[in-house]
Amino acid sequence: MSSFGKVIGAALGLAAVVTAVMLIQRGNVLGKMWAITYEASSTGNQPISITFQETRGRYPGEDRSVKEHTLPAVQAPWSKEVTVFDGKEAKVTVTPPPGGTAGCRILLDGEKVLVENTSAPDKPVVCTATP
Repeated sequence: MSSFGKVIGAALGLAAVVTAVMLIQRGNVLGKMWAITYEASSTGNQPISITFQETRGRYPGEDRSVKEHTLPAVQAPWSKEVTVFDGKEAKVTVTPPPGGTAGCRILLDGEKVLVENTSAPDKPVVCTATP
């Protein structure tokens, strides 16, 4: 191979690597995933009912649908870290104990508060965010 052919081959190879890295960083190949932390509380830390969402698959080719989980009675305070893909909704619903109130928060990367709400007595509270 001539030296000109080697230069062209090296340039094309480098361009392919740069393009692949840019696509991965932008999430076009793997999709951006966000670490979401759901937090729930209740009056007097009494048991609460929780429903929350998370994205299923993490890798290309896997089912990336949103899965909903229901926990009928958990001790407050409660938290759970899940993965949510870019553009998918993060949602948690907290039902307080009889006569009580409940609170919810959604954190991004365990630090940044995306949303925080408190319920009225005997009413569920919902927190939603789209990272």
